[in-house]
Amino acid sequence: MRVQKRTLAGEPVPALSERRRRFVDAYMGEAPGNATKAAELAGYSPKTAYAQGSRLLKNAEIRQAIDARQETDPKVATRAERQEFWTRVMHDPEVAWKDRLRASELLGRSCADFLDRLKVEHSLEDLIAQSWQRPAEAQSTETTH
Repeated sequence: MRVQKRTLAGEPVPALSERRRRFVDAYMGEAPGNATKAAELAGYSPKTAYAQGSRLLKNAEIRQAIDARQETDPKVATRAERQEFWTRVMHDPEVAWKDRLRASELLGRSCADFLDRLKVEHSLEDLIAQSWQRPAEAQSTETTH
């Protein structure tokens, strides 16, 4: 009787094809976080590795396998562990100031202390007016040729 592996949340880990399993292994090991290199190591063509890696990361079964591996792999730091590490670095007087500052920035980002703001230069009315002008301009150039 074969026992199916389960994640910490109790969900079954899907059985992957050999090449997909090799992709997950490479993505979590030899090419950590690099989908293109992981795809090449899994046996996909170097010419299509970028597209294949991107596609594979969107696959629900592969995401579930990666998530399950992250839950159980002691080499993968949890969010709390990363935050504890950055806090220790930030408060350590023997660490260079630039590294302490970077640790405080990473800690702040992980806690969503910073907001990225986008300045919009156009009003909604301007954008609507521009969208009406473009089709009219295209029609006028078509009739003159």
